[in-house]
Amino acid sequence: MVRSPRLPLTVTKLNRFLLPIFLASTLAIARAEESAVPVNPEIPLPASIPGAGPTSSDLEILVSVADQQLALVSGGEVVKKYTISTSRYGVGDSYNSYRTPLGKLRVCSKLGGGLPEGSVFKHRQPTGEILPINAAGRDPIVTRILWLEGTEGQNANARERGIYIHGTPVEKQLGRPVSYGCIRMRSRDVVDLYTSVPIGVTVTITMDHLPGKKSSPFDGPLALLASLSGKQPTIR
Repeated sequence: MVRSPRLPLTVTKLNRFLLPIFLASTLAIARAEESAVPVNPEIPLPASIPGAGPTSSDLEILVSVADQQLALVSGGEVVKKYTISTSRYGVGDSYNSYRTPLGKLRVCSKLGGGLPEGSVFKHRQPTGEILPINAAGRDPIVTRILWLEGTEGQNANARERGIYIHGTPVEKQLGRPVSYGCIRMRSRDVVDLYTSVPIGVTVTITMDHLPGKKSSPFDGPLALLASLSGKQPTIR
């Protein structure tokens, strides 16, 4: 039998001293990495987002650029309305246009379930910062994200462009087209919408008025002009 050479006593003692430190540091790194990832089962891996299928729910979301309002529709009837903001640059789906796409889309992912109102997102991840309503000098995405995916040629780029329905801390600007392509809502409203609709729900964004609202003789031409030019009609 060939015996392994014995290590010097000083090396053995050194190993006994370093091993606990090594194990402790490894465990600390692992815990830090784990804590850096939000524990939220509703945040999917990127690969799962395109596969979000249509829902069988009778709910749908209707967004009116003309009214700057979002309606939750059930069985063809409007059950709730919320004040929103669409893009300050008008409507469209081109990359780097910062415009709001028109047509039928769907919610392909929901992010932020359980977070406090005012929670700030960066790259679709919560940062841990919480902003009050109308915080001075700040205009990030907050509270909840409903990520939109286009289902038509006129909105095919929506998901890659990062078009969301999301909360905004700048609630005093709602009711006017001031966003950079997304659909902005009050924090309390986006929480309510988030809990009301499933992934896959249809979202229709239109230049028309919401059902039941009277239109003026100029709405049709103005809406057509805005859709062709990408410029918003004046919303008062």
